[in-house]
Amino acid sequence: MIPKILILSLFLSFLYCFNTILHSNPVILLSEKEKQSLLKNDKTLHIISSVNGETFSLMSKTASVDDDVKLSIAWKHNSEILTPPFDNLENVSIKWYKIEEANGDDYSNTFPSWHWDDIPYKETEVVEWRNKFIVTADVSPSVFETVYCNGKVVGTMRYKAVLMIDGETYATPGKESKHKGSISKDVHRISLKGNTRNEVINYAFAMCNLPYIWGSASFTGDKYNNHQAEFFIGADCADFCVAAHQMAGNQIPYDQIKNNEYTKIISTITNTNKTDYLDSKGESIKVGENGVKTGDFIYWNFDISGSGHVGLFYQDKSDPVGAFHGEADGILNKWDLVIHTLFHEPEVKTIEDAYHGKIRIYRYKER
Repeated sequence: MIPKILILSLFLSFLYCFNTILHSNPVILLSEKEKQSLLKNDKTLHIISSVNGETFSLMSKTASVDDDVKLSIAWKHNSEILTPPFDNLENVSIKWYKIEEANGDDYSNTFPSWHWDDIPYKETEVVEWRNKFIVTADVSPSVFETVYCNGKVVGTMRYKAVLMIDGETYATPGKESKHKGSISKDVHRISLKGNTRNEVINYAFAMCNLPYIWGSASFTGDKYNNHQAEFFIGADCADFCVAAHQMAGNQIPYDQIKNNEYTKIISTITNTNKTDYLDSKGESIKVGENGVKTGDFIYWNFDISGSGHVGLFYQDKSDPVGAFHGEADGILNKWDLVIHTLFHEPEVKTIEDAYHGKIRIYRYKER
């Protein structure tokens, strides 16, 4: 059996060769004493990631679903990233795991009284990645329903890697790494946005595969930052919509969608003609440049405290058997699509199926 110290020495002796993968990341060589100390004391492995061939780093990533996102593993030593050429060595194996909410449930921070609800997580091995030291990130869920944007799987996934060297095990942070009841930032995350022309909707897609959390909140009480939604942990309906706008660059305080300092009313639906939604004049409501736009807030029961719901307008659709064969018709109707979350992970639904009640459309006010 090859001694563990010898294996680690082989790792480190090839670091310069592997630096072409890490691009500009600094790589160092260690003394024999440092090598022994690293193997004996440093049991923490790190996942590193790269987008479109850029430098691998320890930071979690939010990227487009069209991007090429790679995962690998490394140790960190004195602020340097150490990544050996594992494929050239024997007696070394690796397993990769996806980390996601465990039961497909929704959660509440508010019932029966305020608290940070405890969210259980599970780890599922990606068997196809076994003994691969560089893999392409995949966010396909095993618990929640898969969400697609233009035929590609979108959403958030976290990962764990377990490296075994001659009987010794090194692992990255996993499901046990939590902060205030939810997965911590120490667990490596990849979030894949949509590939539409609207960044608000793209970020909304990045929050798929995450649980509904009634009363989701900022960890620091900040009305703009450090929110569970923006940390890709989960959200309630309003925070989901606000977070998508926030990450797209539109600054709206959480729980302020109906505040006219930040939004303006585009239209209020007062009736329908069986399929199309009508305004206060009894006229059809347009979709497009002079009407409802992608990313607008669709707010049901906006005037009834405690029973409202909000989603984001996503796509103009029409009667599947009508003149436009289900495609855009420029009119707001029951077939148009929203992306929302309501006691269910984020999903795309028709306006009619998403919720019920009086509807008002709000738009972010440029400031």
